[in-house]
Amino acid sequence: RFNNNRTAIGASAYYGRGLGRYGLAAFNGTGEVLNGAPNAVNIKTVAQYGGQIWIQQHWTDTLRSSLVYGRIRNDYVDQVAGGLAAAGSRTQDFWTVHANLIWSPVPNVNIGVEYIYAFNGIVNSANGQAHRIQVSFQYAF
Repeated sequence: RFNNNRTAIGASAYYGRGLGRYGLAAFNGTGEVLNGAPNAVNIKTVAQYGGQIWIQQHWTDTLRSSLVYGRIRNDYVDQVAGGLAAAGSRTQDFWTVHANLIWSPVPNVNIGVEYIYAFNGIVNSANGQAHRIQVSFQYAF
């Protein structure tokens, strides 16, 4: 992490098996794939890795903005035969870009607006994307 009086830059990364939604809320499964014949089910955890990088800029004493890129991937490729088929329409890739502007007109008050772009890649090659604008008001007491 880098930080001076006006600019902060940071990053994080992780890797694990069976993280499911704990790696990122976009994955609503448990991070497991079922394989095998009807009478012999074999549960395999899925490897997941991801991270984010961000920069925050204080333009003035009361105005700041952030830019964040995050990516996560479920690695279904390392599953035994049938893993990809069993994974069906589960999310394999997910990434987002966030850009915001926050104004603090008086102490303890933050007013912000943020734009979010998200991409969701599914195992069966389908994908989706979303655009969101959100506003916030915070009073810290």
